This record gives sequence, C-alpha cells and structure tokens, in this order.
Amino acid sequence: MNSKNKITLFATIAAFLTFSILAMASLSINQASAQMADCQTTLSLASFPGTGTVGTSGFLHVNLLGELKCGDSGINGATVIISGIDEGTRDVITNEFGKYSLQVRLGPGEYELQAYFAGDETHISASATMNIPVTESPLWYL
Repeated sequence: MNSKNKITLFATIAAFLTFSILAMASLSINQASAQMADCQTTLSLASFPGTGTVGTSGFLHVNLLGELKCGDSGINGATVIISGIDEGTRDVITNEFGKYSLQVRLGPGEYELQAYFAGDETHISASATMNIPVTESPLWYL
C-alpha cells in the first residue's frame, strides 16, 4: 500500500470515527431531552398549621411539607430550597417517594414561603409558594 492510499485510508477512518462520536453525542442529548419531556416536574408546598396566633414573644411551630414529582413518580434525593422564613433559606432533601418536610418557628408576621427545585440533568425546575399569617395576641391581665 503506497503512502497516498494510507493517507486516504486514515482520513476515511478518522471521518468515520468523528461521525460516530457526533452521532452518539447527538443521541445522548436527544435521549436526555426526551426524558425531560416525558414528564412534567411538579413541586408542592403546604403547612400544618396554615395559620396561627402567638403571644408577644412567642413562636408558631409549623411543619412545612411537600412533594417533588415527575409525572406520577416521586423524585428521590433532590434538594428543595425553602425561602421566606426568618432564618433565610433552608435546604431539604426529598425521600424515596419525593416527599420532604421541614419544621420551622415563625414569629408574628406575614410569611410568603417559596419551595424551589433548580432542576437536574433529567428534570426541569419547579417551584411552589404559599402565605402563612401569624398574628400576635396581646396578653390582657385583669
């Protein structure tokens, strides 16, 4: 085999390998996009109790809870960021069913809480908001 044929063979093999790599990369991207399109990511946020009254220096103990789902399936091990509480933001991790909970103490005031999931390689981002009013009740002495 002469050198011109060797160069042609080498170029053909290089082109074939490059095409194969690009085709596989495109397939992987399309599969990831298809997975993201297969389900709608949803996030819920609720509280128990949903409102309350406390004394002048008191706190309402609230359990925040929710669920992160892809279609009908819970998303395990995802980080959900809760904001709007006095302490700033808090991170919680979903369990194997996509559920999470967080206990917080809220003083008197109006709270707009938000749960946020940033998304990952197979799920799009999602968020949920809710309001919790905590009223202050003055102590009246007779």
